[in-house]
Amino acid sequence: MAPVVTTEAGYTPEDVHSITTGLVDVVGSGKGRAVVGIGVNGIRATYTLSGDGGVGVMTGSYTGENGDSDHPFKIHVNDWLRTHNLQDVQAEYGSVMTNN
Repeated sequence: MAPVVTTEAGYTPEDVHSITTGLVDVVGSGKGRAVVGIGVNGIRATYTLSGDGGVGVMTGSYTGENGDSDHPFKIHVNDWLRTHNLQDVQAEYGSVMTNN
């Protein structure tokens, strides 16, 4: 999700200094949150995972760094994985991930 939100907000992986993730509600709820560390306040996102027999779609919204309004996003996970190499994404973002 971080690469999609970062790109949609007009930033590059080099702009990201941290990615913090966490749950909304309880484990198994399919709801999560993330803060992509860009600038001072970061890009804040919330999302819901859904799908038949596994995760198929991630639907959510993010707000930009300076009180920007909500921007919806939808990621078809399998399609995204077919067109992106996870090792390349990990190399681009380095070790900025933390769980919270």
